[in-house]
Amino acid sequence: MFKVRRNQVYVGDIKICTLYKKNYKIPDGGFSSKCCKVIEERALLLKAKNGRYIDLKYVNLLGLLRFYTIGKNDSSIDKTCKYMLDKASWEDQIYVDGKSVEPYFTGEDTKEISFKELKSLVKKR
Repeated sequence: MFKVRRNQVYVGDIKICTLYKKNYKIPDGGFSSKCCKVIEERALLLKAKNGRYIDLKYVNLLGLLRFYTIGKNDSSIDKTCKYMLDKASWEDQIYVDGKSVEPYFTGEDTKEISFKELKSLVKKR
């Protein structure tokens, strides 16, 4: 049975970037301006060591295994897991608002929880 540590489970807002502009004319590298729209509030998320998140509502066990085993630069994982970063880098990107992320379980609980139990938590929400 596949298990994850409880300190990897988070709650956060999922947003979509509706406008992203970068101004490269400024000497320090430019600035970016973006507009965002919340598409899901307080979603149940799983965070990997590399900083990516997955919305547990849409992932299956195969997708979860791929999330942990495939390298960062493999774009095929996106179709299976719908992984998200904690900030937007282009228009129409779905991402997790890094400022809204907080642990789902209290404290530094490192006990494990099964994938089945995680999916039942999602259904209860």
